Amino acid sequence: MGRELIMYGSEKVICFTLVTIMLLSAIGAPVPFSPVMEGSASSHTVTSCTTIDSSGTYEVTSSISNSSDSTCIEITASNVTLEGNNHELNYSAGTTSYPAISASGVSNVTVRNFTVRYYGTAVRFYDVDDSEISS
Repeated sequence: MGRELIMYGSEKVICFTLVTIMLLSAIGAPVPFSPVMEGSASSHTVTSCTTIDSSGTYEVTSSISNSSDSTCIEITASNVTLEGNNHELNYSAGTTSYPAISASGVSNVTVRNFTVRYYGTAVRFYDVDDSEISS
């Protein structure tokens, strides 16, 4: 029995690209590699306490000190990656019961690579689906 292979738009592009790379590699030609992820957003810089209300990737570029008695980074959008780059979120007015980072009622949120000091909680997720917190 024969099998039928059906490919759609992006599958055809991927297949063509892979075949082209294999052919160029077979003849010894250099193969430039520049991965492009469909639907990826450019990175946004975070330099102070803020509310993230749009999908995308957000990168903290330096440690952030907060003296107001509130959450430093509030995430209100789905499909967000917040990269701390091993920087510190510091509550500078003693201690607080607020979380440093908070998200509620969203999905697909990744928070990673932060050091948190003097907040009641480092990261608080409430009613958040398909999400991750690491290091």
